[in-house]
Amino acid sequence: IIPLKPGYERIKIAPLATDRLDWLDVKYNSRQGEVCVKWSHNGGEVDYEIITPCETEIVIDGNSYTVGKGEYRFKGNVVKSDGEKCQRLGLHGLCG
Repeated sequence: IIPLKPGYERIKIAPLATDRLDWLDVKYNSRQGEVCVKWSHNGGEVDYEIITPCETEIVIDGNSYTVGKGEYRFKGNVVKSDGEKCQRLGLHGLCG
């Protein structure tokens, strides 16, 4: 969860589901309201649930979506912790 404008008037959410975790549930109370990011997977496909109180850029698997306040669901792919994609993203600490 990254602020793109002061006071969290616009934010960026770019979750990265690796095979080192089965799920993640994060909440942040910003000045605009609560931001919730949840994801889970069973090995291959990831289910994302995102709730945002303001204009948001959501990045899933390299695809960017600009959305307003609301609740959103996306499907994505698990990043293998020992894979090339993880290394390209600079996640050396998460890559085993």
